[in-house]
This record gives sequence, C-alpha cells and structure tokens, in this order.
Amino acid sequence: MPLPLVARLPSVPWPTSGVLAVDGKTAKQGIDDNGRPLHMLNAFVHDVQAVVGQWSTGAEKTNEPTLLCRHLVALLETYPMLRLITGDAMFAQRPLAELICGQGRDYLLQIEANQGDTLDRQVFQCHPH
Repeated sequence: MPLPLVARLPSVPWPTSGVLAVDGKTAKQGIDDNGRPLHMLNAFVHDVQAVVGQWSTGAEKTNEPTLLCRHLVALLETYPMLRLITGDAMFAQRPLAELICGQGRDYLLQIEANQGDTLDRQVFQCHPH
C-alpha cells in the first residue's frame, strides 16, 4: 500500500483541522477502456492544495456520491485531520450525509432551489421560526 500523502510530504505544514472538497471532473482527452471520456472523483484538501484521493466512476460503475461513500471511511482514517467535507448539489444525499456525521465530521453541501422540500427542511433546521 502506498504511503499517504501526509507521510510523503513531511515539509508541508498539515493543518490540525482541514477541509476536504469533493468534485467530479471529466478528462477531455482521457478515455477509458471502452473509449468513453474518463470521469474521476477527486478529493482535494484546501489548506495544502493537494489531491488526497482520486477514483474513476467508470472503473467502479457508479456515480460520484456512491463512490465517495465507498472510499470516505478509509480516506478519513488516513487523514484524520479532515473535519469538514464540502461538495456541490450532487452530493446532497442522505446516505452520504449520514456517513459523514457518523464519522464525527461536518459537511457543507449545496442544495439547489429545485429541491424545495429539502431546502425548506434545511433552512428550518438552521433557522427555526
């Protein structure tokens, strides 16, 4: 098993509490074994400007939130300083939010206006009337 980034870059001042951003990207010039564009899920630590996880959605035949659920526990065990996970509206799904909270972490996930019921519930939880 390769050494985690934190062990390979000892000169980088790792934060005691970090933010992990997750986002998917499609490589315009990369193709998978089936000739389709290569789509990757990236996990990026803001404070040290480093990618600490990267997985192909095609290789595991899944979507980004499910792929993150599969790898999140191991990622947080390797980088225990990560306390907040951020992502766009695609990641605003109950199973992922429950997994993040179950690991004792917080999340900041975008909720689109067209998710009215979800948006209303979240606003109410954050700002009860």
